[in-house]
Amino acid sequence: MRAHRTGITGSAGNTEVKAEFERLGQGPIEVPQEHDLGLDLIVQVRDERGSDAGLLFGVQVKSGSASEGTAYFAAPQRGSDGRTSGWWYRAEDSRHFDSWIRHDIPVILVLRDLDARTSYWVEIDPASVRSTGKGHKIFVPADQTISRSALPGLFEVATSKRGRQSWEGSAWSRKALRIAPADRLRHALLVPRLIAPHRNAGFGSPVDPAEAVALLIQHRISDLHHFAEAHVTVSALDDASSHKDWHWRFVAAFSMLINEDSPEALVQLIPDAPHEAARVAATVTASYGLLSADRHTEAAELLNSEISRDQAEPADHAWLLVHRAWARSELGDPTRAAEDAALARITVLLAPTDPTTSALAAAAAESIFRAAPLGSEDLEEFITSSDTAASWWRSQDLAGAYGETVKQDFTDWAQQGTIRLFNAPPAYSRLAAARHLAAASAHIGTWRACASLEGRQLLLDATRQPSSDSPEELIRYGLKLLQQSGDSSSLVKAVHRLCRLGPLSPLTEHVRSMPTMPGPTRSYKALWELWRTTGDLLSEPEATAAAGHCLGVLTGRTPVPEDVAKHSVVPYFAARALRGLLEAASLDVHHQARDFIVEHGPWKGSSIEAPLTSIVGALSDESLTDPRNRSLWLERALSWTADSPDEVALAMLGRLPDDTWAVTALTDLAEGGNASALAALGSVAELSGETVHRVVSHLSSEVRSLVAQLDTGTWPMLSRDVGYNLAVLNINHPVSGNWQDLADLLAHPRATGDHVHGACAVLARGVVSMPQHARDVLVPAVQRLRVRVDSGVASYAPPGFTPVGSPVLRLAAALGLLASEEFESRLVRLLSGGHNERLEAVAQLHGRQEGQVTLDSSVAVIA
Repeated sequence: MRAHRTGITGSAGNTEVKAEFERLGQGPIEVPQEHDLGLDLIVQVRDERGSDAGLLFGVQVKSGSASEGTAYFAAPQRGSDGRTSGWWYRAEDSRHFDSWIRHDIPVILVLRDLDARTSYWVEIDPASVRSTGKGHKIFVPADQTISRSALPGLFEVATSKRGRQSWEGSAWSRKALRIAPADRLRHALLVPRLIAPHRNAGFGSPVDPAEAVALLIQHRISDLHHFAEAHVTVSALDDASSHKDWHWRFVAAFSMLINEDSPEALVQLIPDAPHEAARVAATVTASYGLLSADRHTEAAELLNSEISRDQAEPADHAWLLVHRAWARSELGDPTRAAEDAALARITVLLAPTDPTTSALAAAAAESIFRAAPLGSEDLEEFITSSDTAASWWRSQDLAGAYGETVKQDFTDWAQQGTIRLFNAPPAYSRLAAARHLAAASAHIGTWRACASLEGRQLLLDATRQPSSDSPEELIRYGLKLLQQSGDSSSLVKAVHRLCRLGPLSPLTEHVRSMPTMPGPTRSYKALWELWRTTGDLLSEPEATAAAGHCLGVLTGRTPVPEDVAKHSVVPYFAARALRGLLEAASLDVHHQARDFIVEHGPWKGSSIEAPLTSIVGALSDESLTDPRNRSLWLERALSWTADSPDEVALAMLGRLPDDTWAVTALTDLAEGGNASALAALGSVAELSGETVHRVVSHLSSEVRSLVAQLDTGTWPMLSRDVGYNLAVLNINHPVSGNWQDLADLLAHPRATGDHVHGACAVLARGVVSMPQHARDVLVPAVQRLRVRVDSGVASYAPPGFTPVGSPVLRLAAALGLLASEEFESRLVRLLSGGHNERLEAVAQLHGRQEGQVTLDSSVAVIA
């Protein structure tokens, strides 16, 4: 990290300029060169009575001869009347201007004409400094001399930095903002509202490259096109990549990252950067592009190279460090990530305070928080550090995005569509802006949250407006963002929706584009969940490789990053992913899964008991044909069921339906009331009468026990749905069934949806084969249950339980307890609802006895 360089030494005109201020009654103090303040004089402002006004400003003096055109007077600018209007003072880089602008006191530049003994001055502020492409310049007007008439202007300069700079009101005016030239790109990328023209300011003035970058990261790409059309000095994006000014080439490269997720052009620009601040901006944007694309090793190498140069100013050095902390955290190295973040927090203290440095300090605090061992995080410090101007302004983008969404949704709901001459940017443009802003400042959590929001919005827009030009492209990109964000819950919901309603092609393309091994730590769970739900869409080699990874995790051969293990039950998610991959994987994978189950059991109480039970049912028949493997399979399953049978062992026995030992063991357990054994036996319709009698007796006893507990006002949490199990036996064996105990459960006023919904669904499906005596018992119970639903009493359920609801009405409809008019009214409401409501309508129609009702035309149209 390069220490602050605060300027250059004085000039030969210092003494004369000092004398001029003294004649004007001011208090100039010459600054010794060894103090290295970057100033030649500091002037104490005095009022008309000669009293100290408590104000200071600095003076930087440059001397030469205007008549001879020497030094700083070599290239006078002339007005339309031919007279000299002033001179451009130029610097090869921005360091001098940066140090003057960053000073705690305002600074003026004085050009001293030694021959004419005249001093020309200009305030050094960001608005007056111009980029030359390679360096910077400022215009010193010829009509602005140090004289008595200049005192009001000098007094105004002295007050320009009085008190702390406020960001209130900065949304429109930038005149009061003092941002050094070298800091403009960092501000454009982290707090673009301080650089970009306001959306309502029009296109009357041209924008410079930093302002163009700010427009891009705000996703105001059309605004940038308007500026390019209106001003020849503003390069169009198509032409900017070949511009002679590096800064415009940076604009072009950055637009490729924004529009195409491509960081390559930014990487290529780094060696040619005109100064360190530009080099850091190119490095950081390239690295976050690589990080967003899960190319974390490349990003870390790029950042290592730049940090090792140790040439950046403190704020820029901290910027590099927080991005390397991000890369290291994604690579599973939380310790070194925390070290980078801690160093960034120290480094940023050496830089002038501004909204970008507070944003970087917040990013460092977040990295430290994320790297801390579980339970030892400093939540107060993290939240306090994150409460910054940058985070407030980023939240405005999110609020604006959802304001647009609500507005459009309401318009669609009101069916008041209008023809637009100009399309407003969709909500995901602002969501994308928030995502890029979070990435630029290395706010990892916010970046993930914004990526998830944008991905979900893209999927909503694509499916709600299927007539758009590229709905499948929106779906692909939405899935990609959900995957990158690590939002596995939303990803699974999106996958299920696309599997139900399509289109499938973008989902298939997304699944097949994923690596067969997780990359960054945040992608592990999301990728495992994707394999669980869509593993059958992979090719056999892809599914086999992915399944090999899952088996490696389960056996311990494949290590998992510490950060993943800290926040996830790793074996559980890996086992579920393996189950989703089995259908497409090779036979060898089935053999390996079989051997894993046999060699590492028993599984009673294991975190992966449930997913392994499902895997047992999905194993190919070929994996159980070898006599030696089959014998070992049976031996282990029987031994594991001897005392306290686990679900995996019962499923293993169920895979051997032609083995007497397996069937006998399952039958004995089923007769004792083991519902899992009953399920493993297969179709209950084929059970013997004696077995049915014993199972029904046991289940009836459990139902009566449940009713007794409900009588006492307690709601027991059930490990299995005994009402459902008894209903299945009753429907398949109506003569041997116990209908009264089941009816007592359905009629109980304290029964919740968890207690009765399963039974209602089974009974509704089997009502056609239900004998009359069963109907006579059930109808009064269902009528009482239906009254609870209609009266609203059913809307109440204790915490953790489901209220009684639509499955009850499904059974009531199937039993013919709903009048045609009432049934049709309910059906219309369901058919007009969402996906789940329409599914329920289909279920109620299916359960309704054929010929009991004739739908009127309005219902038929909706259906």
